[in-house]
Amino acid sequence: MILPRMKRKTYVIGHRNPDTDSIVSAIAYAELKRQKGWTECFAARAGKLTPQTEYILGRFNIPAPEFVPDLVPKVGEPIALFKFCAPVLRETGA
Repeated sequence: MILPRMKRKTYVIGHRNPDTDSIVSAIAYAELKRQKGWTECFAARAGKLTPQTEYILGRFNIPAPEFVPDLVPKVGEPIALFKFCAPVLRETGA
């Protein structure tokens, strides 16, 4: 039986060798999804944090996302992949 989307544990992960924007984007997007009702949505990372990212997270007292060593689905585990692209902001001629 597959659980409803909002009940399964969902990880938001940036790229494999995460830089600061990848980590912070995952944290922010996971928080947004939780506020939208996805109570089991969490930020994660697929690689080691950079010293700059560790500094920023420590400076603002934000816990580092959980490390997920592999993204290979196991038999019986549902998987959903999302591609997140930053919105393009455009100036208007006003």
